[in-house]
Amino acid sequence: MFFKRLLIFLLFFTISTVLNAQNSNAFSGIWIYHATDLGRTQTGCIKLFDKKAYDYPGLKGVMLNFSWKKIQPSAPTDSLSDYFNTGGFNWKFLDSELIDVASHNLYIGILIWTGEDAPDWLYQAPYNIGSCNTNGENACQAIVPKKFPDYYNSDYKQLWRNMTDSVLKHLNQKPEIDEGNNFDYRNRIAFYQSCQGATGDLDPQKGALIKGSPGYCFIEKENWFSEIVKPAWKFTDTLIGQYKSNLPNIHLLVNNDDANCFTSKELDSGIIFSSQEEFTEPDRLFRFATDSLHNAWRKGSGSGHFYQLNYESYFRNAYATLNNKQGSGNEPVLLRDECDLHNINIPGATESSNFYSIATNALFNGIDMWMINYDLLYMNDSIADPADTATADDVINPANLWITRFFNNNVSQNPYTAINAFCALRDGLDAGDFTRFPAIDFSDTCEATAIYQRPKRSIANNDPLNLNCGSQRTINIQQSKLANGALHEDAPAAQGKPIRQRNNAIGVNDVGWYINKGNHERFLSQINIVNSLTANDSTNSTSIGYWNKIYPDIHTTDTDYNNQIFGRFSRGFDIINNKKALYFNIDDSFITTQPKCRLSLTAPFSYSGRINITYLDSGYGKWTLFYDGISNSGLPEIKRSVQVVCKNTNRWITRCFVIPCNARFVNGAAAGSDFYIRNSGKENVLFALVTFEKLFSRPVTSLTFQPVTTNRLIVSPNPITNIFQIKAKEKRLIRQIYIYRQDGIKIFSLTVNNYTAQLNKGQASLHSGIYYIKALMQDNSFITEKLIVP
Repeated sequence: MFFKRLLIFLLFFTISTVLNAQNSNAFSGIWIYHATDLGRTQTGCIKLFDKKAYDYPGLKGVMLNFSWKKIQPSAPTDSLSDYFNTGGFNWKFLDSELIDVASHNLYIGILIWTGEDAPDWLYQAPYNIGSCNTNGENACQAIVPKKFPDYYNSDYKQLWRNMTDSVLKHLNQKPEIDEGNNFDYRNRIAFYQSCQGATGDLDPQKGALIKGSPGYCFIEKENWFSEIVKPAWKFTDTLIGQYKSNLPNIHLLVNNDDANCFTSKELDSGIIFSSQEEFTEPDRLFRFATDSLHNAWRKGSGSGHFYQLNYESYFRNAYATLNNKQGSGNEPVLLRDECDLHNINIPGATESSNFYSIATNALFNGIDMWMINYDLLYMNDSIADPADTATADDVINPANLWITRFFNNNVSQNPYTAINAFCALRDGLDAGDFTRFPAIDFSDTCEATAIYQRPKRSIANNDPLNLNCGSQRTINIQQSKLANGALHEDAPAAQGKPIRQRNNAIGVNDVGWYINKGNHERFLSQINIVNSLTANDSTNSTSIGYWNKIYPDIHTTDTDYNNQIFGRFSRGFDIINNKKALYFNIDDSFITTQPKCRLSLTAPFSYSGRINITYLDSGYGKWTLFYDGISNSGLPEIKRSVQVVCKNTNRWITRCFVIPCNARFVNGAAAGSDFYIRNSGKENVLFALVTFEKLFSRPVTSLTFQPVTTNRLIVSPNPITNIFQIKAKEKRLIRQIYIYRQDGIKIFSLTVNNYTAQLNKGQASLHSGIYYIKALMQDNSFITEKLIVP
């Protein structure tokens, strides 16, 4: 009977895994931007690029930005052109860029810029399409005069349709290739983003109208959306359906228009939006894309750009409807967004602590494909910094590599197939929360106004002449948290719409309007106990927020980059106010679909796992991990780790706790948690990140809960090559090595009885994928590490 039940369970798990696997996708993760040769001079924040980035570890895809003038350099009627036989198109250029990406086994996104990148022949006979000129302020506030076509001209509309049709038709055919190069990129194309205006954004033009230019440089949003954008999207969506026979993975991708949150109301000197309906304007592009397009993917419009941008809580509500939406064939609707650290004027903006905070923000807000700029991934090499002669050109930024791997490991939004769960601890100071921060205590007695006041950069940031009621309120809130490290260095820039806010800020602001209030998390959430004393601040009922606890990384020669990554946000104990524990719940859909395991043939079935906890080793505090476990006889039993004692090193330390197949995770621990971190000393301790990883382990031989430190088992290199080495970080004897597939099936074992072991991929019959390697140490403890086979 026992084995019959076991077979039924395994069969059910296998079936459910297969059924839900279709909801996962290969496209989600870290992507890279590459603006191909645009055929024009770039000014301002030039995005430098080297195609070595195509080999960046864990890279999923490349978004290629083309200019219309570069891919169709000649008019279709120009009989003297070298491209007359192709309708004016330079297909060889387009194909060469796509083949470069596909040959690296990466997915492709395509965006063809129009606007200022429209071909020059449009303005000449026989078309003579009118133009208008602007001062062209770009995203980096550089003033570059720009020329834009008359989008309403009937010839222009038809030529744009012809270009879009020709490109998609060409993609559907086998690419034009050089002799000897037969690589077919078609099944690598993931999306085609429809572009109508100045860039992939929805503005018809960039910059202010130059005196004397035609009036259509300023098009009313509603007219622009209804007369140009919506018809163009529908037209492109129809074409993709027609040409999808040889493009099995292609999707239309459109801009969300800030998740339908454009509004005539500016932020704000105290205006309160009582609901999302009041904040949004009806019948905009977000709803049109959902109702009228075939499974269109979206641009996230802000959540990947930076963190704590105004209105992000409203955006997240809108994104959640997409993340839960299944298109035809049960495909998820994916979101893309880019990281804009290169556009931020805050000193130290490109530091890894900011990059990590954006990564957790992007994950929390549902971004699937995160487009990163080249200069964040590589050290300041000769491409990005010609004066740097000390750093080799192929050196990857190691701290940022950790962050991109973290994003990839946690990007899955399907709890049934996801391996990792995380909770990035933070306290969001939301000026729009008038319950936590009542107006009577935090708002000055001045009349609220919706007029946005651009900061005066000729005077101090927080000079009273730069402040209105709303910005003064944000300062008041920050001052109440100053003791815990909160900063508000540029209050005027905390006002306004997200992109304006991003462009204007020249200092760190820890208060925003309608920002996410709590942790950034996925499948792992913090439990807050709400009572009459904490009802107005439930997110801080059991722990409190800290900000800017960043310590220099003085150990630059080791492989621990925690001090570069963590400290921007954290949470910790507040012993004086009896806040002494952080309680966590693992999403039931995430944990109950993990195969159970047993410590022995007589032990009950239970769960294994790995909990990683990153804490600040400042002072001499103490803490202990507890979890909802099960005894060898099958009875509930709270398990505990050894006590962790801080040693005042001022380092962010990650401790790894392996749970050896004796956890219940049915919320049987304190406060209804699956596990919790409890103070056991006399000083407050701060925590930045808690993660849980499924371990598809076989039975282990010890009932002892063995806490281990991070990376005590080193696999080098990892991802592996044909030959790879395994050793313990401390010089400890390894008795035995086991390698498991993700489904928990052991595929290889080796007796070692040495401090290191050298294996080859063929010896263990390893194919591309993720495996788990478990080492039995001399003291009978186990250390488990992920093994990545490219």
